[in-house]
Amino acid sequence: KLPDSFSIEGPSWSPDGKFIAFSGGASAGKRQMFVYLYDVENGTEKTLTTEPFYDVNQIGWMPDGKSLVAITRQDGENRRRLYRVAFPGGEAARLTEDFYDYSIVSVARSANKFVTVAAEDEARIWKFDTQNNQILQITSGKNDSQGVA
Repeated sequence: KLPDSFSIEGPSWSPDGKFIAFSGGASAGKRQMFVYLYDVENGTEKTLTTEPFYDVNQIGWMPDGKSLVAITRQDGENRRRLYRVAFPGGEAARLTEDFYDYSIVSVARSANKFVTVAAEDEARIWKFDTQNNQILQITSGKNDSQGVA
């Protein structure tokens, strides 16, 4: 059964051209997204990932065809992380554990490498003097969504 919602951030062809990986999930009830595979030859689809994500954004097949890299977000997280998804088993392993928010992935065709865009949030505390109309930055640091780190 096809999911009732899909990510607009791009499907990905397998290196051998036999599958198209895409993300989708259920929009009713608790949000759960998975990586799916569409079998080009027989026109069927199946769920690849064994555990749900809150979001699955961009997906890219690694050139050896043994895994995919996916930009995902777990329920309760503010940042998107990089995961490696095994093929054909579907087990997902987190590749990143940091303050960055990942948004783009591009896989090299001839090597098991990829590039990505990582954004870093900063947070600052400012003191504003209403009598003199002056503002002064008093702290800065990485924003971990729980406070200034």
